[in-house]
Parts: sequence; C-alpha cells; structure tokens
Amino acid sequence: MKALLCLLPLAGLLLLSGCASAPPPDLSGDGPQVGELNIISAVYGSGTHFADVTARVQMRLHTGNGEFFANPEWLKADPTPGWNKELIITYEYAGQRKMFNAGENSRITYKMLLDYAKNRHPDRVNEPT
Repeated sequence: MKALLCLLPLAGLLLLSGCASAPPPDLSGDGPQVGELNIISAVYGSGTHFADVTARVQMRLHTGNGEFFANPEWLKADPTPGWNKELIITYEYAGQRKMFNAGENSRITYKMLLDYAKNRHPDRVNEPT
C-alpha cells in the first residue's frame, strides 16, 4: 500500500506533463512570412511546364489551419492537364534554405513544412489522398 501511495504523485506529474502544449503558431497575415517560415517560391507542374504558385501557397498557408492539397483546384493552376504534377516549395527556416516537394493530391500543412525544416521527417510518406 505504501508503494502505491508513493507512485501516485509521480503518476499525476506524468499525466500533467502531457497536458501542457505550445500554443498554435500565428499563421494570419499575408506575404512570404508564415509563422516561423519564409516562403521563397513555389512551383507546380511536371517536365518542363511549371506554374509559379508562390502567392497561392502563401495565401493557403496563412488561412485556416495552414492546410491545403497539391492539386489544380487548390492551387488554381494546371500547367500540364492530364499529367501527374509535383509541388516544389522553397522556403527558409532559421536562416536555412529548405526545399519540400509533394506529389499531386498530397496534403500539405504548415506543421509538415516546419517539421521537415527541423529534420523531423525520418518516415515521411506523403501519399495522395
């Protein structure tokens, strides 16, 4: 019984430590700075046909929860109709330039870009949905 009473405060501390989380980043605004990221460029297409979708990606990251999909409907561009395309986002985080690519219909989030910049992507699978 004594051992159980000694473990009770420790269990309470462990439970409470998981409750504190960082506040969500402020993604509001416009322009290249999105939270901790500076979006330099974004292109969408395949082969030699790419469309500049930088402004659209910036806008999508600034709105809602910073989530969008790499497809013509969301990006308002289709440089190669009928062909699979790729979205390539070039951005800076903490003075380091990063390049993130995603296949057509992949889900993109601010958190994914931030995690990738922080090298938290050992099992990154960006499957189309």
